[in-house]
Amino acid sequence: MSAEQQQPPSPRAAAPVDPPQRAGDASGQRTVDEAVERLSFGRRSGRHPLVSVAVIALSLYLTAHNWHELRYFFAARTAVDLGEARAAARRPSANLMALADHHVRVEGVPDRKHALLLEGRFGGQEHFYRLMGADDRLFAHWSRAPASATAGEAKSLPGVHVGRLVPLDRLGYASAVRDYLARSMSVAHDFDFGPLQAASTGGKAAAVDRQGRSVALTAGMVFWINVAFADEWIVQLPRRSYARVEEADALLARLALPHVRDTEPSTTAWRYVVVARGAELQRLLQGLHGIPTAGALLRRQIGYTARWDQLRWDATTLTLALEDATAPPRYARRPAVAVGGPAELVPVRGQPLRFSRDELLYLSTSTPFSVPARAMVVLAGETPGKQWPYALLQLLLLSFIAANAWVLLRTYRASHRRGA
Repeated sequence: MSAEQQQPPSPRAAAPVDPPQRAGDASGQRTVDEAVERLSFGRRSGRHPLVSVAVIALSLYLTAHNWHELRYFFAARTAVDLGEARAAARRPSANLMALADHHVRVEGVPDRKHALLLEGRFGGQEHFYRLMGADDRLFAHWSRAPASATAGEAKSLPGVHVGRLVPLDRLGYASAVRDYLARSMSVAHDFDFGPLQAASTGGKAAAVDRQGRSVALTAGMVFWINVAFADEWIVQLPRRSYARVEEADALLARLALPHVRDTEPSTTAWRYVVVARGAELQRLLQGLHGIPTAGALLRRQIGYTARWDQLRWDATTLTLALEDATAPPRYARRPAVAVGGPAELVPVRGQPLRFSRDELLYLSTSTPFSVPARAMVVLAGETPGKQWPYALLQLLLLSFIAANAWVLLRTYRASHRRGA
């Protein structure tokens, strides 16, 4: 036997022999499988499944929050013509709300007096204002063209608005706009005699104004009352014809009618209050008509201010329970001092004033302005298709949702296999 034959065989040449299977080897193999799974895509980061759940929840929230932008991105490019603001406001609220995120066109006169100047998102000036005649339901947000804009671009508030229609409450500055308008604006309410008299005598807490709006009546609510007295007149004599007041006094003295100088100042005429009824009024008209240099004869009109709890009503009269000595007076006749002379006029102050129903020109009050809950805003200049950044964001969020849902699915399958 040679030396080569006597040497033992090389270990490399020996065929591998599998060791006999033992009970502990199954757990070892499972540990290896788990390590491989941790190196896979599904468990590569080793993060907790709740992280994926949180990412999905946040992505869904952002998707829902920006859904309106994506909806307008795919809206029709042709604007829905709403016509004039007054006609658009006559639409039922549900119909107008249904046009949210639509491209619309509406004509309306801007409320320039109460327009707000907002700070632009990217500089410049942005205006927010109400469209007149729309029952406070339509507003407009318009970006003013800069000074360097071309001649064709509008630099003043327009009368035609084309853009996106959105609910006011969806805008970030909605609460600030509501608070500002409530502080700076008021709504005037004109009343007829009947509704207020019925509310007072019937103990009602509200009355309907001439525009058909129900107005709550409170004790401290201030009313403006304009009265045209039935028998009190203002005679105006021009100063260019009567240089001195004594000349004007002599003219009225010749008419033999009770009169007194008016307290309202005038730089162009001498003003007198004259009380005349029936035949006396005819004599006054004839006397002034026969004097070419005479001025005008006007019915005396006076305005009063009183609280609701200071007004007393009955079927035909209104009484102001005022004890204000500075309030404009009514005038009462006092018998003449000299026999055959004219009666004198004395002011009645510091006591309740009574006005007949026919003497009342108007009764009005005001309430704070309140924006309706379903007010809509035209974002002028916003056209469909400009929201492409939001479309890309929605696509990115959907990819986050899909990727993390896939992670959760793989995690669930792996845990299910381990539990089997």
